[in-house]
Amino acid sequence: MNIIYLILFILIIVIILLIINCIKNKDKFNNLHKLNAYCINLKNKPQNFNFINNEWSNYLNINRFIALDNCTKSHRFLLNYIWRNKETLKFPIVIIEDDVYKLNNFDKYWNLILDVKNIDYITLDCFLIKISKNQNLNNNNFVLLDKHNQAGFIIYFKQFFDKFKSINHLNTYIKEPIDISLTHNKKIIKATPIEQI
Repeated sequence: MNIIYLILFILIIVIILLIINCIKNKDKFNNLHKLNAYCINLKNKPQNFNFINNEWSNYLNINRFIALDNCTKSHRFLLNYIWRNKETLKFPIVIIEDDVYKLNNFDKYWNLILDVKNIDYITLDCFLIKISKNQNLNNNNFVLLDKHNQAGFIIYFKQFFDKFKSINHLNTYIKEPIDISLTHNKKIIKATPIEQI
């Protein structure tokens, strides 16, 4: 009789472990690509960079960039660097700030990013958006924007950098604050997922 109880006990444990394993695997995300990224991080906040690495390492190959005097100067420096090296860098490329986190439905859109065509950038943390009346994106998962605030997570496509004939030309688009000057410019084609992620 004790053997039967022991076998039942072992069987129950095995079933519980199988159920737990199924639940864990159900939540696993099959990431189809990792993008290169620059994280703007305050020098005295390495814990924020550690957070970004933990939060985003499955999606991004992250390089730390020590923030300059202000947000716009940091973004401008990185955008200038990318423009200078646009023929050798792999696109799309991300500029992320050190305080961005993902929401539950992030994974739903991540693998769709490379399907978006004829776009300058995709923003994933936009705020105070104005959706464009012209929705010729041919992609039901993203919407075109006329403008938005925030520049905390932007995925830049090579098309954005090819718009500019020189660094000076690029810099005419990057005024202070960047999260209004660049993001409100109607000459830049920008999109965001249809849900907040």
